[in-house]
Amino acid sequence: MTTTELLAELACQGFSLTPDGDGIRVTPASRLTAELREAIKTHKAELLALLEGREEPDTALAWDQAEAERLLAELRDRLARLERTWPGGKFPPVKANVLQIGVEVCEAYVRDHDLEASRGWDALALLRAAVPGFLRLARPQHLQHRAGDAGDLPSRNGTRTTAPCGQATLSARIDAVAN
Repeated sequence: MTTTELLAELACQGFSLTPDGDGIRVTPASRLTAELREAIKTHKAELLALLEGREEPDTALAWDQAEAERLLAELRDRLARLERTWPGGKFPPVKANVLQIGVEVCEAYVRDHDLEASRGWDALALLRAAVPGFLRLARPQHLQHRAGDAGDLPSRNGTRTTAPCGQATLSARIDAVAN
């Protein structure tokens, strides 16, 4: 995992990182897994450099316009299909507004990818992480799992597995609902 991917993953899971002397303060720390703690330790110097703005933007962040447009088209298409699964074939008004804002955020990632790169963010990674989250939010309540955390997914044997936002496991479950 690259430093940028780690930042995107932490942001996706709702963590906030701030430099704290020669360390990094992560909130809420109580939700950090051992795997994420280890990744933060591994990338500590790079994370501090990005957080303190000492590093020049990485111009090597790969931007793939075709992939970004494909992700946006996929988001719009699946949202349209999921909307038909709601009673009356329409999202409730508040959910429709939230999802519209979500689409606008994803469009902004595409439109402003250079700005995101100047901040040290990989806009394509952000887009890849955001799309599954918005698709999950669009599902009717009776199709949403009841596990404790947004990343906890029930497995076949009844135990829970954790899938970070944007991972293939979550996408596969969304595909099953949307198709």
